[in-house]
Amino acid sequence: MGRGRPILLNASSSERTPTSCPETRRRWRVDPACDLGTDPHGPIHAGNPRYRFSLVMPGFYRAVAASKVKKGDYEIIHVDPPTSATAMSAQFSFANMPLNEFWRASYRQNRYARYLNQGELNWRFRDILFNIITLTTEGKVGVLPVGPTRMRWWELMAHTLEEFYLRHGAYPAGFTKDILQAAPYPDFAGVLASKAASAFASRPAYKQPVLVRHGSPEFMTALYEHGKLRVRNASYYKTPDHNGAVRDDELRLHVSLALNREMVSKVARNPQDIPAGYTGQRIDFRFDHQRDFWLYCLTSSLDPRLFVDFEATACVVIKDPEEFRRRLRAAGATSFPGSLSKDGDVTYVDPLWPKSAKLFVPLSKHFRYEYQREHRFIFSAPPTRGLLSYVDVSLGPLVDIAELIIL
Repeated sequence: MGRGRPILLNASSSERTPTSCPETRRRWRVDPACDLGTDPHGPIHAGNPRYRFSLVMPGFYRAVAASKVKKGDYEIIHVDPPTSATAMSAQFSFANMPLNEFWRASYRQNRYARYLNQGELNWRFRDILFNIITLTTEGKVGVLPVGPTRMRWWELMAHTLEEFYLRHGAYPAGFTKDILQAAPYPDFAGVLASKAASAFASRPAYKQPVLVRHGSPEFMTALYEHGKLRVRNASYYKTPDHNGAVRDDELRLHVSLALNREMVSKVARNPQDIPAGYTGQRIDFRFDHQRDFWLYCLTSSLDPRLFVDFEATACVVIKDPEEFRRRLRAAGATSFPGSLSKDGDVTYVDPLWPKSAKLFVPLSKHFRYEYQREHRFIFSAPPTRGLLSYVDVSLGPLVDIAELIIL
């Protein structure tokens, strides 16, 4: 910050930052006749010149008509991805600029990862890569197609690669062994991966949403035949003996925002004291849940890669999630007296782009785990309860609502 009076941030004004986009957005279709400039020091220009585009947050762009460049004469717009990579290329290619280059040029207008140290940037690359790679039904390592449901991950990867380029130059500069060796990668080329892929290659698709629990044949058979399950306390998952797909601090969530001068001026109580040469700063936040709680985790995904991630050789597919929910909550009323229960899909949080200033930590996780598509049941602990441990719960046989798969 240098010398001078400190900038006092007003936390109550955080909803005015670009991290909170309006729910109603005009869908944007770019005029294919427009040329697209690539000035690295300013917005991307449409060549009539009709519009200027600059990145607000991944997937969202600021569009300014050439005749309306005054502050406030813009709106947040959402890029509506088409249904195929071919249509995407046709829609978003301008002159000789394909979509990937458009994303990278856009990132240069808002380098939201610029304050990450090299280790943090390496981990962000790994986190995004883990959500792009997959295990094909042929038992091979693959990547997700560039389609509407996965477009965000490819955009985030383009932004991350551009940050590497801006720091180190052309690839492979900056890509050290630390990226690969900081933590082990799942063995998608191993025997377990091959068995998982084969088991699902010939299975017919389920007609309705399902929930899946992975584990060993012993425990999955007990779940299927007798409804026996173990509900763990949240702090259990922080222990270092878990692998990277399981280990997490379920009681805390960290986010880091890169605020430029404009953003800081909106949330500062004394914007007049912002130094003339000030360009921005990093602000770190931590969301805490004050007490330990119990949770039981499942997934809504049938991706065979999860057998490898969870080091599992069996799973139980819950074909009637609503009935399973009813049975678990009924059993929980006895097993967790005085507790409040809740279940839902986990909200995955990009630590550089949290969608809200309010997070319910028990149902929120870092976006590195988003490929798991977790659905969890949580049971609160009464204030008078001491240290928590696991609780064994019995629902009765699940053979009428589930299927057991052993690799």
